[in-house]
Amino acid sequence: MRRARRQSKYGAVRTGGYDSRGEAARAAELRTLQEAGEISELREQVPVVVSPDGCKRITLRADFTYIENGREVVEDFKGFETPEFKLKWKLLRWKRPEAVLRISRRARGGFVVEDAA
Repeated sequence: MRRARRQSKYGAVRTGGYDSRGEAARAAELRTLQEAGEISELREQVPVVVSPDGCKRITLRADFTYIENGREVVEDFKGFETPEFKLKWKLLRWKRPEAVLRISRRARGGFVVEDAA
């Protein structure tokens, strides 16, 4: 007997193996950009260690990583930023200052993609 899946705490609906419809749509858009040659080396659900050396291992699972204009981009799709995510994002900024960090959100008719400050 299968048990019914619990609804996400924030109301996200899993779609095609992604955590939300918005993340699935963003993945499709990034695949299109890769096919057009604007980005390369697109990877999904990439675990990134963000903890300082010598500390307990802390991992952020980035929704997408890719290369754009020769620079690594780490992108996370967010409907809602939790305190845990904010802390891990700060650690990632500290650990990998050379990477471009982006947060994408659903917006009317598309996405809002912001470089993290």
